[in-house]
Formats: sequence, C-alpha cells, structure tokens
Amino acid sequence: MRLMKKIALVFVCGIFIQCIYFQKRTTFTVENKSDLFLDSVVFKVNNVTFSIKNISPSSEARQTIKTDSVRTNNHDVMITASVYSKGKLVKGGFYYNDLSGSLNPTYVLVLKADLTTTLK
Repeated sequence: MRLMKKIALVFVCGIFIQCIYFQKRTTFTVENKSDLFLDSVVFKVNNVTFSIKNISPSSEARQTIKTDSVRTNNHDVMITASVYSKGKLVKGGFYYNDLSGSLNPTYVLVLKADLTTTLK
C-alpha cells in the first residue's frame, strides 16, 4: 500500500509542476492571410517588447514568452502589435483587458487578405 501512495504522490506532484510550468508562458501567433511578406511583427506587452520575423504570405509563425518577465499591475493588460513589410509600418493591432492583470495562455494576431487585423 505504501508503494501505491508514493506512486500517487509522484503523479500528483508531476501534474502540479506541469501546470505551473505551462501557466508561466504565453504564446503569440501571427496568422498572415494576406499576400504580403512580413519583415516582422513587433509586440509590446506592458514593459516587454519582442518581434516575430520573416513571415511568408499565407502562413503563420509563433513565439512563446515567459510571463514572469512581464510586469503587471494586477488590474489590466495592454498589448500592441505593429506589422512591418518592406521596412514600413503596414498595420497595427491592439488588445486591452481591464478585468484581469494577467496574460492569457495564447494571443493570435490575424492579418486578413484585405489587410485588416484582429488581435485576440
């Protein structure tokens, strides 16, 4: 019976550690549904800036960041995205949530064929 308790404890601890690991990361995805080649998409998440580079037409790219690098004020989150092609700003996207001070596990920026964007 002791062996079963130890196995159960190891199993529960493993699940707990995995939950903590995955909660501390947020994945940003860019879905390029346009005919443009994108030099980069620059994301600003509160105090952190990062970019996803070289996105082909009709493709997607993603990057994962550690959420503990993002300073939050515990009541809102603001994300901006700037889309660049041929060295020029093409479009932007904006996400704001004043109901939560934490990041979601995923965010997706979609650049549509008509060059409109959504960030959610």
